Amino acid sequence: MNKLTRNCFYLTAAAAGVLSVSAQAAKITEWGYVNEAGFANYQFQDTGGTGITASGSSDGGNGSIFPGGTPLPTSLTWGTGVTATGGTGQSSSPSSLNLISPETSATNGSAFTDGGWNTGTNMTHDNQYITGDYLTFTNILDALALQPLAWDDPLIPTPGPFLDGPLLSFNILFKETDNQVSGTSANPIFDGICEDTQLANGEGINAGGCADIFLFNGVDLDDQPIDFTFEDEQVFFSSDFIVQDYKYTVTTRLGGLALQEIDDCFGIDGQSNCVGFLTEENGLNTLSADFRVTSRQITVPEPTTVAIMGLALFGLSFARRRA
Repeated sequence: MNKLTRNCFYLTAAAAGVLSVSAQAAKITEWGYVNEAGFANYQFQDTGGTGITASGSSDGGNGSIFPGGTPLPTSLTWGTGVTATGGTGQSSSPSSLNLISPETSATNGSAFTDGGWNTGTNMTHDNQYITGDYLTFTNILDALALQPLAWDDPLIPTPGPFLDGPLLSFNILFKETDNQVSGTSANPIFDGICEDTQLANGEGINAGGCADIFLFNGVDLDDQPIDFTFEDEQVFFSSDFIVQDYKYTVTTRLGGLALQEIDDCFGIDGQSNCVGFLTEENGLNTLSADFRVTSRQITVPEPTTVAIMGLALFGLSFARRRA
């Protein structure tokens, strides 16, 4: 696991809506779900280049569930490819960030309560050797809708209406690192220690040059930090919502990259409990997001109209209502 530093991510979860259900206690055993994710805005370091190119559409041609119904781009591209500085050949491609979710690939999912993991939204970083302008910040909007498809009470009609989940807002600070290479492209010399990471250039994740750096953290609507849990080089966080006499927990799992908790989110005023990751130069790096739904029975007061609150997924996970 490589150490990280710098730059960050904020999470905002919205309350979900209201569902009228049968007075008889019953558990939802299967859910339909739809995701949508896109880049809401971005900033870049202006070096006199061509800026950032935004492309793609978050709704996958199926209609957006974002406020106002307007889809967002799913790809950000920047920089001009240059001769690779690692003896790995010629880079003709710019760098890019790309979001891949069930919504953007025009597929729906089915999630079983107390079952296994389900695909959320993945983010890829195509990290190339570049010159010119480069990304410094971006905001990702993410939405999730869950639809009851089956209950353990056969008398309850299915499918039910989609439940509007939260709108998640992820703010990412990004560091395009200096590869610190001297010599020639045919005989490159990696110099010293990569900035911010204290890891040797030319070794491990820095084999092709100093890895780029992402850092993010999360806060809820009350400005309270999201509680990240780390296990087996993966990051977990969760939130709860109630339907009838059952509390459901949606847990999100992030993995695929060198993830690490950061105690000091310098560059983000007053924030802590950061998560960061490194992405290798001259290659495609993927941050995957999965989610699962678990349940437990509770005692809640009548009436039969129950507020659905606090449903949160990352990765990348998102909200959608279908006709």
